[in-house]
Amino acid sequence: MHSDTVKTFLLPALSSLDAEISRVKLYIFGSILQPDSIVNDIDILVVYEFSSELDRIRYALDIVSHRFPMHITYMSTAEETQFDFVRQQHAKRVCEMSA
Repeated sequence: MHSDTVKTFLLPALSSLDAEISRVKLYIFGSILQPDSIVNDIDILVVYEFSSELDRIRYALDIVSHRFPMHITYMSTAEETQFDFVRQQHAKRVCEMSA
């Protein structure tokens, strides 16, 4: 899959999900962020405040993953802060990419 094609179809779906669930933040990282790259899967980071939000987000991502192969990492806000994952992986917030 070409990264630009995937982003064209995937970002709107993820952006609406990111905006809909206010205490959950969605990021993409990895090869999909490289211009003109070929990707095998899409790396997604889900940062959440409360584990009770996970069922809803998993269901929504499961629907999207039928079209695109995804590797999804889940971290609480505290875990992300501890590991500094967003900065370390140069992850981009989905809703900021499609604005």
